[in-house]
Amino acid sequence: KKLTKMEAPLYVQELATVEKIQTQNTDRVLVAVRVRPLSEKELKNGAEGCVECSQPSTVVIRKKAQPNAVLRSQQEQLNEYVFDQVFGPEANQSDVYTNAAAKHISSLLNGINVTVIAYGATGAGKTHTMMGSTRDNTICDQPPEGIIPMALQDVFSGIEDAKVTQGTSGGAGHIGSTWSVKISY
Repeated sequence: KKLTKMEAPLYVQELATVEKIQTQNTDRVLVAVRVRPLSEKELKNGAEGCVECSQPSTVVIRKKAQPNAVLRSQQEQLNEYVFDQVFGPEANQSDVYTNAAAKHISSLLNGINVTVIAYGATGAGKTHTMMGSTRDNTICDQPPEGIIPMALQDVFSGIEDAKVTQGTSGGAGHIGSTWSVKISY
């Protein structure tokens, strides 16, 4: 079943990673979903979570029944959606980066196009996931960096490693390489 915008809870976002595989000349799109925890404000207002991460790749959305439900649309509904990867509310920035984006850095450094996209409703946590947060993290022990800063650290480290390799062993195919790093946000 396709999840429409109206059905999607505000705290569910999708991270899509697109990687071009040159050897097979095919595109792969990997879709990961991150479910953010409810905010303090939501908890104070009595909000309850309706999204469960039942398996590493399954999201379950539960709609509670309305009191005195007669119509089918008013009854409890349980919908399951399968993705390539699911990160529950307990997942931290490092978990998301390591499992959804970091594994594509070596492909990127070998000239394969890689794109990471965050998609979701306002308030779903896209900016927090991609850029990180400068908010006080006393409630959680998450690192403040998001996918973009962590990826840039790995990209620049990989470029430095390639330069060192080039200088000591002849370059492993990177002799005379010029690196250009572009980012859009």
